This record gives sequence, C-alpha cells and structure tokens, in this order.
Amino acid sequence: MLSKLRKKISPLMERLASRVPAWVSPNIITVIGVVPAFVYLYLIWEGRYLDAIIALIVTGLFDVLDGAIARKLKKVSKAGAFLDSSLDRLTDVVLALGLPALGAPWELAYLWATGSILISTIRAAAEVEGRKGEGVGLMERSDRIVALIIIILVKMAEMHLNIPTARYTVAIIAGVAALIWLTVIQRMWGYKSPLAVWIGSIEIAIVLLGFSKGMGDDLYGIIGMTGALAYAYLAVKWKSLGKDYPMDIVDGLMDAGALLSFVELQGSPSWLFYVVRLVRYFKALRGTPPSSTPSDERSEASRDHERPHEEQTS
Repeated sequence: MLSKLRKKISPLMERLASRVPAWVSPNIITVIGVVPAFVYLYLIWEGRYLDAIIALIVTGLFDVLDGAIARKLKKVSKAGAFLDSSLDRLTDVVLALGLPALGAPWELAYLWATGSILISTIRAAAEVEGRKGEGVGLMERSDRIVALIIIILVKMAEMHLNIPTARYTVAIIAGVAALIWLTVIQRMWGYKSPLAVWIGSIEIAIVLLGFSKGMGDDLYGIIGMTGALAYAYLAVKWKSLGKDYPMDIVDGLMDAGALLSFVELQGSPSWLFYVVRLVRYFKALRGTPPSSTPSDERSEASRDHERPHEEQTS
C-alpha cells in the first residue's frame, strides 16, 4: 500500500547513494541493514520507545538504500537481490519479536511473524510461474513497519495517560496481525497462480497446526516455526530465479535434516539451516547476469523490496 511513498523516497536515496565510494559493496550494505532491526529489538524491550522508532526508520531506509547503491555503482546482481530478500525474512521475525514488549501475547507475535513470511513466500511461488504483481495485498513490508511505529506511539500515549493496561496497543496489534493474514489470502488468490495457492495452503496448515500445538506460546516455538518457514522461503525464491531445486545432494540432505529437527525439536535449529542454505545459494548466484530475470534484479528488489521488499513489501 505504501509503494507510492517508497517511490517518493527513492530520489533521496539515489542522491545519498551517489555519495557512496565506488569500493563499497551493496551486499555489505544489505548485511549491515539487518543490524538496526536487532537494535530495535533491544531498545523496545528496554522500554526506550523513541529510540526504537528511530531504529525502525533506519531499518526501512536501509531497505531502499542498498538497491539505490547497487544501481548507482552499476553493481546490480541476482545474488544481491536474493541476499536482500532473504535477509528481509530474518528482519521480519526480529521486528515481530518485539511485540510482547509492548504488551502483546506471544501468540500475536507468532501470527505476525509467520504471516509476514508467508506473504513473501506466496509471491515467490507466483514468480516461479511467471506471475508479477507489486503491491498485491494490504500489509506489505513497508506497511508493517509504519504500523509498528504507530503501535509504539499508541503505547507511549497509554503510558503518558497512565492507562493501566496496554489494551489499545494490543487491540491494534491484533488488528494488524489480522490484516497480515488477510494479505496472505489476497496473495494466494490475487496472483492466480496454482503453485502459490498450493504452497500457501500447505504452509498455512503447518502454521495453524503449530499454533494448536502451542508453538505460539513462547519464544522457542516462534523461533522454530519462523526458522522453518524462512528456510522453505529460500527454496521457493531460488526456484523463482529459474534454478533447479534441490541444487545438489547436499541441498536434499539439508531438507531431511531440517524436517527431522522440526518434528523432533520444534524446528529450533531451522535458522542454522537457513543460514547455511542462504550462504550456499548466494555463492552459487554470484556472477549470474542480472538481466536473466528482471524480477530478480536488485533494482526491483529494492523497489518492492520484497524484492524483496516485498517483499519488501512483502
């Protein structure tokens, strides 16, 4: 929904990118862009709400800056776009883990985080079948960041007015979580992609089953479920780039290990599998011509940032 706002901010980011030295790698900027999200998580749990808002804004700006730098330095690459969109999934979860610090139950953080990843996975699945569609759905990634800022402001207002409970804050969080899941459904049907519907349906079933088994009750369960979803996202995104999946025997063995850990350990090691797969796919993509698949280029990634923004907006 905020795609138009992103386009207005882009010229500013382009000017900022023009001042970046040529030796700077856009991929380094992408990796550094994860740091403000963790800073936000620390600040929100410390109750430093204004500082947390600043960290959120910086997180959003990094989403646009890396793509702008890549274009200015003519370093657009499929590897960079993949790295960008993949790390966005990690950032999505980190931001959601701050919700309980605002008074929300862990269950809402679970629904917010899992829904955010599903939004991006469904888009990637649609791209496998050649469907494009920036701006599909109500709560893309940039919308969620703005929603978080509003939620924090409401929390500050409640404290200022000495409201004993965070009922208004929690009500808004619940409403946004509902909109996130509405976006999941919108994307499943909006892309008119059988693969998107199939993958979306399976992952929704897994998420709801995990919820019924108590995985949304605490941090451990949320990390396990989101790690598994993020790991699966990498495979779908890889396939959307026109690559064979599994990439090799090791890829297949990793899937077996990830599935076993999900069943026996509630997916707690899934983020480790995610990191290994991300590094392997990124290395395999380096040197790939950016023009092979337009939707995978870093420029689109930063534009929609699912790009990732959707995907990033996503």
